[in-house]
Amino acid sequence: TPNTKLHVANGTEATLASSSGFLVVGDIAATNLVVDENEIQARNNNAISPLYLQPQNGNIAVGTLLTAPASKLQIAGGVEVGSNLHGSLLIGETVSSNLVFDTDEIQARSNATTSSPLYIQSLGGNSVFGSGNIIANGKIGVGQATPSVKLHIEGGTDAGLSPGTGFAQTGSTTGSNLLFDNNEILARNNGATSPLYLQISGGKTVIGEDLDVTGNTSLAGNLTVTGNTEIDAALKLKQFTVNLTVHDPFTVTVGNKSFIKINSSAGGCPAFGVCSAITLSDGVAIGQILVILVNNDPVYFQDYAANNMLLSSHHLLRDGDTLTLVWTGNIWNQVAVSDN
Repeated sequence: TPNTKLHVANGTEATLASSSGFLVVGDIAATNLVVDENEIQARNNNAISPLYLQPQNGNIAVGTLLTAPASKLQIAGGVEVGSNLHGSLLIGETVSSNLVFDTDEIQARSNATTSSPLYIQSLGGNSVFGSGNIIANGKIGVGQATPSVKLHIEGGTDAGLSPGTGFAQTGSTTGSNLLFDNNEILARNNGATSPLYLQISGGKTVIGEDLDVTGNTSLAGNLTVTGNTEIDAALKLKQFTVNLTVHDPFTVTVGNKSFIKINSSAGGCPAFGVCSAITLSDGVAIGQILVILVNNDPVYFQDYAANNMLLSSHHLLRDGDTLTLVWTGNIWNQVAVSDN
């Protein structure tokens, strides 16, 4: 009771044996095609042979398409790629390494449920992503087809506060972010300016050439300048504070500081000799300038080498007074004293 124009039943599985299958097309002793209920096998005289699909051109469709296939192989249908979801195309075994595709994803897996690294050009060669974007010999080029460094970016715009400017951005456009172009670094916060922090958690910041500052500069640590420093606005050095709470002899360790605030709460020093004098430790280099600011109660500075100071006279500095000194290599020499 055949159901179609040609209905073949009760054959065997298609193999290389000449008597296998449900249907044979071609000479058994030469090239032939054998078909069973779910297999097609190309053979050549009981040996394997290539299977050609559309060798005279023409496209192949898998699944139901609304129009004719637009490429050599077009697949319609399938599901999303995921755990135990096998997309539209699966390469490999679901119980081992496999690669699965859907309409907008490629996923490497080690079985049907576990993700795996996706290797691209692991044996060498360049990987090109769009016009001018390339990964070559361990280097990434964005807008540059022959990257000369590990990450080479070209073709951006000048860094500005507007979204979409610059060459590279780290952080959310609507929050704090850092923007780079070919000669600028710009800190932003949702389209507005933001402070730029360097080494905020510690460590030196080294600038190898001249430093040109066009705005106010606030320094919380030591500043070592090896080149010309041009400042067009006020330079406010953060104070290194020494707390003096008693009238006992007191030594201030200067180090490479340039501005020291002595915050005295020792109960006042009404006249010379009533309270003990300050002694300064050595400077670190000849010509080092030191400005001392006294805050609150008076502090006594003596013109004695024993205190490591060469002054015009003894000085009793009160709240707001400053003493400016220079290190000569063996003593702190007075430059100026101000009564504020």
